[in-house]
Amino acid sequence: MLNHSLMHALEQLPLGPPSALHFVQCSSSLPTGAIILHGFAADESTARVVVKTARNPALPHSLQREWESLAVVRSDGTLARLTPEGIGTFDVDGAKFFAYSGIPGRTMSALLRNRLWLRRATLLKRFAGRALEVALLIHKAASRPTPPSFVADDLLSDLNGLRRLVPVLPQSVCLKATEAAASIAATSGALPCGRIHGDFSPHNLLVESSASRGVTRVIDWEHMEAERPQHLDIFRFIGASLLVGKRGAERGAALQSMRRDAAPLVRDLLHPWLVAMGADAAAWTRPERLEALWWHYWLHAARRSLERLASADARDSLLLRSLIEAASD
Repeated sequence: MLNHSLMHALEQLPLGPPSALHFVQCSSSLPTGAIILHGFAADESTARVVVKTARNPALPHSLQREWESLAVVRSDGTLARLTPEGIGTFDVDGAKFFAYSGIPGRTMSALLRNRLWLRRATLLKRFAGRALEVALLIHKAASRPTPPSFVADDLLSDLNGLRRLVPVLPQSVCLKATEAAASIAATSGALPCGRIHGDFSPHNLLVESSASRGVTRVIDWEHMEAERPQHLDIFRFIGASLLVGKRGAERGAALQSMRRDAAPLVRDLLHPWLVAMGADAAAWTRPERLEALWWHYWLHAARRSLERLASADARDSLLLRSLIEAASD
């Protein structure tokens, strides 16, 4: 049941009577995450409206940023067809709410977890192809080739951000990071930089079937950035894909072995993406360069995970713990 104030606010939106909708709550477990309400009309499988509000308005969150990012993204007609439309914002009892149109499909991660007959490897190959198509739509329209030194500086910036969050960051992590930056800077040939989705993962790509072709829609744009190395999105998809369905020790083992186990996704997603973006795929997928790019992604992801947790305690971030373990190998 929605409280009276929230029901009244929803009545002001162009939805039809909200009393005719059945609402399902789906919330983030993070303190800086969101409470999300999906409103369904009778006999409709796609939510008519998705309403988000911060779990704790007193903590930093990014729902306003997502609202603003989607307004920019949807100025591109192609991307507008693949993303939620902003319906309106409103305040209830001191909390700000953001209402979006629902879009069809289920997340790739749900289909990977709940598959019956298809092998995981088969499904990942199909989803890698669909992720490639969407990544190129997001990236190509707002991209420029940048020298390796720019990417190396970006990696070191993530390292410095991590140092600020974790003052006792082991020296082994700093050493691995600086080695990776040096490896990247020594490579000839540019890498694409520009707009990134920021959380480009199977959790945020929606498909209507497990087929290799079809419309792939994209949600959760709160981490979009206008000027970052764009391979971060590709590594985010690869890393998150390999973790879907993994728990406990199995998840930790997957993180530790990710560089080796990612080989098919490197072939099916990273390599063709580099070619399509005009980068030297052969140079950037050599083992030592690939290792350096993985370190760039891991540093970026670990820093962001601690920021999202609103915590400086390294024990709260599985990514950071795995990063520290990898650096000690």
